[in-house]
Amino acid sequence: FLPPVKYSPLPKNKTLFPRPKEIKYGTGRLTTPGLLTLFSGEFKQAARFVQLLNELLANTSRGGRGKAASSAKTAFIKLKKITAPTGNKFDYYELAVSKKGILISSPTPRGAYYGLTTLVQLIGRNNHLRMVQIKDWADFEFRGVHVVVDNASLAFQGNLIRQLWGSLKF
Repeated sequence: FLPPVKYSPLPKNKTLFPRPKEIKYGTGRLTTPGLLTLFSGEFKQAARFVQLLNELLANTSRGGRGKAASSAKTAFIKLKKITAPTGNKFDYYELAVSKKGILISSPTPRGAYYGLTTLVQLIGRNNHLRMVQIKDWADFEFRGVHVVVDNASLAFQGNLIRQLWGSLKF
């Protein structure tokens, strides 16, 4: 015989999945085009960032696709390398949505990836984005989840990571 389990709800100020550390909403909205052009700036992995953007977009109801831009002037999304802030701010990024477009700033490619992930989550079904400034980082250097591994689970777990866990910020 096992005693009954008592579950407590989350406190009202807590969420199951983390929210950005700093977020400031502005007024107005930005309409996103069907083709999201991306300029990777000082990050040399332009093709990889476009591939990641397309994978993220494919897992949303929005759809659409991304394409590399040849210059910052023609890009809707710009990635910028910045100096790392002080303290243990792992995978740090800043995301700014303004009338000029979208700027994701990070000291590392991993931080830029998490900025892209957050951006795709913010784009609504009607392709509108609220004006916003976000600063976020991981609390721990290692991001992990324990999963059971067997011969049949690798494909399932890859989809789980791409389609569920990777998009749980918003």
